[in-house]
Amino acid sequence: MNSTDVAILLSTYNSQKYLCEQIDSILKQSYKDWQLHIRDDGSTDNTLSIIDDYCSKFTNIQRLASSEKNMGVKNSFFELLKNVNSQYYMFCDHDDVWFPDKIERSYKKMKEEEDKDGDIAIVVCSDLVVVDDKLQVIHDSMWKYSKFLPETLKSSFKYLSVCNFVTGCTMMINKKAKELSLPLSPHATLHDNWIALKVLYSNGVISPIYDATMLYRQHGRNVCGAAEFKKHSYFFDKIKKLSTVIDDNVRAYKMAKSVGKISVFSYIVYKFKYYIKRQG
Repeated sequence: MNSTDVAILLSTYNSQKYLCEQIDSILKQSYKDWQLHIRDDGSTDNTLSIIDDYCSKFTNIQRLASSEKNMGVKNSFFELLKNVNSQYYMFCDHDDVWFPDKIERSYKKMKEEEDKDGDIAIVVCSDLVVVDDKLQVIHDSMWKYSKFLPETLKSSFKYLSVCNFVTGCTMMINKKAKELSLPLSPHATLHDNWIALKVLYSNGVISPIYDATMLYRQHGRNVCGAAEFKKHSYFFDKIKKLSTVIDDNVRAYKMAKSVGKISVFSYIVYKFKYYIKRQG
């Protein structure tokens, strides 16, 4: 595929309901040097017809060839990442809406980090506005809604191992971050968490934009959605779902261990330390 400055990677699966709204928000971006690369993950609805219609109208929208086998979300995004050549990459979900300056702000932040040290892996990410299926605002900051602590999490591989605040649909990464992230480990839970961990462990930079750059739609069928942090009931809610909580943490630990050195003891300690910080 042709090289471009910013490659937007979009994985679709039965996405006909919201897809046009998302692609239209990309077409309205203030930054224009981008190409949208779409991989369909085996849709059975009208998604492919919608994609082909956009591809026929816009030369900077392309569909990845042979892109109909169902691979699951993280593998679908990595299939795009492996097959697209660009200076910078952004990940895009099919059901959100981007603010018109999303690419511009991410690109500016990326360049600022590269001016400091352009020879390292860099991840730029941002906050999100949490909305319902009709784009009515649930909370104007996902980071506050979920009680994420970006300054803590971006400073330590071990903290990031126990809680990921880097949401894929807000990310921009450079080529070095791509190179570090390949190949994808079978222990990776999601593409965004894997990339963020690989970059931070390798002395790269995670650089947050502390404002929202998009609407993050919650509609009940999200692969990964926004969860409210309820300070007074958090511990008891976890007890109620203890089996699921244990399984999730075992998977998170295995992913972190496949990236770098972390013991079970360290994981538990940092999980507890982060819990205390969130209660503050």
